[in-house]
Amino acid sequence: MMDIPYLDQSQLTYLTLFALRMYAPVEMGERTIWAFLDSGANRLSIHEDLAEGLPRADMATVRGAFAERSLEQVRIDFSFMGQDFQQRQAHVIASPEASPLADGLVLDAPTIFAQPMVFDFHLMAIAHPEAYQGVPWTLIPAVFHEVGICFVQMEAPAGAAWALFDTGAGITVIHAAHAEEMGLTLRPNYRIQVSDATGTKVDQEVVSCQGLAVQGMVLPAFDAFVADLTPIEEALHQRIDMVLGATTMLKSGLRWRFDREAGQVWVAR
Repeated sequence: MMDIPYLDQSQLTYLTLFALRMYAPVEMGERTIWAFLDSGANRLSIHEDLAEGLPRADMATVRGAFAERSLEQVRIDFSFMGQDFQQRQAHVIASPEASPLADGLVLDAPTIFAQPMVFDFHLMAIAHPEAYQGVPWTLIPAVFHEVGICFVQMEAPAGAAWALFDTGAGITVIHAAHAEEMGLTLRPNYRIQVSDATGTKVDQEVVSCQGLAVQGMVLPAFDAFVADLTPIEEALHQRIDMVLGATTMLKSGLRWRFDREAGQVWVAR
């Protein structure tokens, strides 16, 4: 892993990890709250406790990996990484059981990628690219979908694999329809209950996956599960070989640089 001795760490916003979720501070009114970063979502979400008293918007349908559901929406104002967002629509979701970081806001891809951004999974931080001057970034094939989410091209033993970069997914999901053709090594590991964007929960077998790389940088073996992502693939009109989840990102220790306006993504160790 590359050291950056000249990096001014005062420019970094350090992430907090809790229950496979990444949190960053957000200013909302006079409060600073912890917001869950979900780069696989195309709409903000807010817990019902925090949404009380906020102006209402139209109902909206949310589609997850396992189901779809209609949710109420509200309009919110907040600031993230120095940028102000006003009158943004947010889904109202059930407030979770008490946890030290359940402050109530889930940031989506259009918010996270609204400005050039670095995800540093070596230092567990996010920052503007200016903090990483001199880093030898490697440009990788990527697509920013019109709904705001980002697909990055990974390397599997059988060739290129398109991955949805999803900090909101705790564990990587491999599309069942493409699993065999990618040539990855999948070994059964354990079982776990997982939920999608609608809150629908299913029991899944978790496998240990090997063989994935990005621009020649081989990722260590990581946990994943195999599921049918066809409904999402069809809705987005975009091939999805996998959803790259948080545990895989964290284990890799890679640094990712995103520029949605330029339509480009870079990676570095």
